Amino acid sequence: MSARRRGGPPIMLTLFVLFTAVTLAELWLIVQMAKLITWPVTIALAVVSGIIGSAMVKREGLSVLRRGQAELQAGRFPAGAIAEGVVLLVGGAFLITPGLLTDLAGLSTLIPPCRRLWAKWLAGWARRNVRVMGSGAPFAPQAGKSTFDAERGSYGSQEARAEDGGDKDAVDVEFRRID
Repeated sequence: MSARRRGGPPIMLTLFVLFTAVTLAELWLIVQMAKLITWPVTIALAVVSGIIGSAMVKREGLSVLRRGQAELQAGRFPAGAIAEGVVLLVGGAFLITPGLLTDLAGLSTLIPPCRRLWAKWLAGWARRNVRVMGSGAPFAPQAGKSTFDAERGSYGSQEARAEDGGDKDAVDVEFRRID
């Protein structure tokens, strides 16, 4: 996979500006909050929100994991659960980062309807900006070639391997793909 952007500023510039702006806004909010409720209380709130947030992310993450496992057992790909898991991971990072804005963003990932909206946005962003390279699974059989040569990393026939001086004592394993 490779990230591909269509126009706009380079991703590193965007991230730099975003992280700088968020950090400055967080610092300003922390100073304003400390003026209202004192520094010790502000610091205690930051620590407590990180601890409580981490516990809540763990609980919600286990719930998403169980749902994903249930989908796998039912024979479905758990795309929604995976996206929600990524959103929870980012939300957890936000919750342990000191600051009011990041705490609000992190808390929004703990509320299932909000988390689903974040996951839907993430999936849409990925569809627009991520391009998968390659033709499929690395071990997908190719037309007319049914034997995978692990030493060469390619498909071929057993006869072609013997003609090329391949090891005649090698164990040849054939497989059948079941969908």
